[in-house]
Amino acid sequence: MTPPSPEPLALPALLARDPEVLERFLQTLGDALYVVDADQRIVYWNRQAERLTGYAAAEVLGKPCLSGVDCENCRQACRLFETGSVDDARITIKAREGHLLHVRKSAFVLRDAEGGI
Repeated sequence: MTPPSPEPLALPALLARDPEVLERFLQTLGDALYVVDADQRIVYWNRQAERLTGYAAAEVLGKPCLSGVDCENCRQACRLFETGSVDDARITIKAREGHLLHVRKSAFVLRDAEGGI
């Protein structure tokens, strides 16, 4: 008779046990990922974002989102915080070297329990 396998940890329990697991997960995503705060300043920038744009995280953290993702659409009318989400939008961003990249953007506003951003 084989011993029962341990129950999988729920995400909150896993994060409590190993806070670095989320960082490792975000860094291994195949997609470029960045996070901005309520003031639209970059607070997270993964390796794929570095590879895509040519900007290292250290160069863009704390700066306005257009510093790392010079998005033509966003310069004209960024409405993420008004609409709450962007789903698979085709956008054009300018990489560090100046060439244009045509990408798809999905984004959503993260809210806390009180509804704040």
